[in-house]
Amino acid sequence: MSALGEAYGDRYVEALACAARWHLGDHRKGSEVPYLGHLLEVSALVWEFGGDETQAVVGLLHDVLEDTETDPSEISDRFGIEVLEMVAALSDHIGGRGVGKQAWKPRKEEYLHKLARHDRRVALVAAADKIANLRSIVNDLDMGEAAGWERFTAGMGGTAWYYEQVAQLLAGGPLAGSRPARMLVDLWARMSAHIGRERGAMAELDAGLARCLLNYDPLGLGPVDGATTYPWFALELVRCQLGRDNSEGPAGTTPTAVEISPTVAAEVWVNWFGSPPRTGGDHPPEVASLIACLENLADLRPQSSS
Repeated sequence: MSALGEAYGDRYVEALACAARWHLGDHRKGSEVPYLGHLLEVSALVWEFGGDETQAVVGLLHDVLEDTETDPSEISDRFGIEVLEMVAALSDHIGGRGVGKQAWKPRKEEYLHKLARHDRRVALVAAADKIANLRSIVNDLDMGEAAGWERFTAGMGGTAWYYEQVAQLLAGGPLAGSRPARMLVDLWARMSAHIGRERGAMAELDAGLARCLLNYDPLGLGPVDGATTYPWFALELVRCQLGRDNSEGPAGTTPTAVEISPTVAAEVWVNWFGSPPRTGGDHPPEVASLIACLENLADLRPQSSS
């Protein structure tokens, strides 16, 4: 048998067939591209980064528990308990798309905590997955195309926050100094640079938010988490409001200061933090605190970036 033939066996071929069958009809977010294309890319990156057949199989199956109703026992029966455990470690939800999911923010935080406890084998597949996702976003941005932030559950702010956390976790932990870690950080930095240009004059707002929210902590998150969470959340809140007002956006101009609608604030808050609006008021007290904080910032009025 040739060296190429020894790279993988019948188990990988079966995983490829199962991935195609279990994800039949699934597409990449906001497109008609079959989801299998993403799974093939992740698996190919695992090979490229020196992973073994088991990790490459996991690359093909990493979203099966999260996005399909496949029984976990079928994965272990076909591919072994190690594959099932790795797929579970890479899933932020188990049970199929939309079934009993937590709100976006606590679900991603739980995933990050879980990922931090696993070894380099899991981290390598996680990095391949995130590199594939980031590469798609950055390629669109590099080509001058819209990133389509609306296709992501948490929009631009949430997406940027999440990949910042993943890049820090993997590049500073089990993959430190490795090629996938360098690629992950590079892609995150390139995406962040695009976001910086897109938000234009909002950069000063971000700096003001960071200072203001660290001194006035409506959630009691403390300085470390607050520093990474509040500015992105507040930016997304302002972007959503601008979108509702049919304004040009953060890099453009708007005739009046941004007035944060309690309804929009509550919607964005639920998406991020998972706490529904409380009875007896239009929105949670935490939202009122954040709105008050935002409205006290002189930089809240977007200006022309020219």
